[in-house]
Amino acid sequence: MRKLVLFLHASLDGFVEGPNGEMDIGWVSYDADLANHAKEILSTADTVIWGRGTYQMMHGYWPSVLSNPSASQHERNHAEWIEKTAKIVFSTTLENVEWNNSRLVKEDVKEEINNLKQQPGEDMVILGSPRFAHHLMQLDLIDEYMNFLLCKGRNHETEKRYTCNKRWFSERCTR
Repeated sequence: MRKLVLFLHASLDGFVEGPNGEMDIGWVSYDADLANHAKEILSTADTVIWGRGTYQMMHGYWPSVLSNPSASQHERNHAEWIEKTAKIVFSTTLENVEWNNSRLVKEDVKEEINNLKQQPGEDMVILGSPRFAHHLMQLDLIDEYMNFLLCKGRNHETEKRYTCNKRWFSERCTR
């Protein structure tokens, strides 16, 4: 059976965005170690799960990377991976999704995720999508959590600001 893995940059006390609410990863202490760790996690997945906001942000950036001459090799590699990967977007407000290999799901989240878990294939990974991930946690659908300590950010529930001088770490938690 396929697993649903949450891969979310977050601090131990719940920060999931940059200090000004930015959804990019510029607020993450992204280095070669984290890049290698992310590559390892993504190598076990053939499906990405997103909520509306993260899908729109990713769709606004990644499709153009392969034709961007200033893109790094790391960005090109990720763009190639994400272009061929199945992308399932959960939203009650979007009318359609236009990215290659994308599918929109508008209702029955629990049933859809459970059906996906039964299908053949590799793991499914939730990349970002903190609000949608929180909903999936409430439904007890996430099988594995990847946690990271970041340098600064904003808690999505309390709006409290957070700063530290620590590097990231990862802890794999399975149920």
